Amino acid sequence: MLRGLCFTVAPFFIRWKMELTSISHIGPKTEKLFQKLGVTDCESLRMYYPIHYDEYLPPVAAKAAVPGSKCAVTGHIARAVVVRQVRNMKIAVTEISDPTGKIRLTWYNAPFMRTVLKRGAVYIFRGNVGIRGGTRVMEHPEIYTPEQYDEKLRTLSPVYALTKGLSNNMVIKAVQGAFDLLPPVREYLPEQIVKLLG
Repeated sequence: MLRGLCFTVAPFFIRWKMELTSISHIGPKTEKLFQKLGVTDCESLRMYYPIHYDEYLPPVAAKAAVPGSKCAVTGHIARAVVVRQVRNMKIAVTEISDPTGKIRLTWYNAPFMRTVLKRGAVYIFRGNVGIRGGTRVMEHPEIYTPEQYDEKLRTLSPVYALTKGLSNNMVIKAVQGAFDLLPPVREYLPEQIVKLLG
């Protein structure tokens, strides 16, 4: 049974008014966060377009990771993860290396990284590259096994405008939930163009 469902009809257009809380993982608190973005129901969520797309490109060597850019780097964990307490924050730090150089990785309030990342293991880390004290750094990079990254290689991931309390992954999951709940969107392109574009 679909909760909170009604619709309004206009020429050539049907607007489905289904509450955001109809999506299984959205509660009242998350619903209020979406409302700050002007998203008030499932239809407006489905129409909440990304501001751009993030492409998963082949990994580069550590030395080729350009500061100020976002890239993926394959490396092995060069030293065990160290967790430091700084005021009320736990900072997890480690270092990866490849034949060309090293990159320091940092996560905030993620002490579990100490058990996730084992010294000597090989991963692909993806994130924004910076420079601190002459050393390349990444903060909160994404972590993939080589096999996991191969599946994402050359794909595009939507990037949304956010508000405090909402992550990009939360929005992606919610948008997919809206598409799953609502009737299919009518295709307006001619059939020959759809076939041409795949």
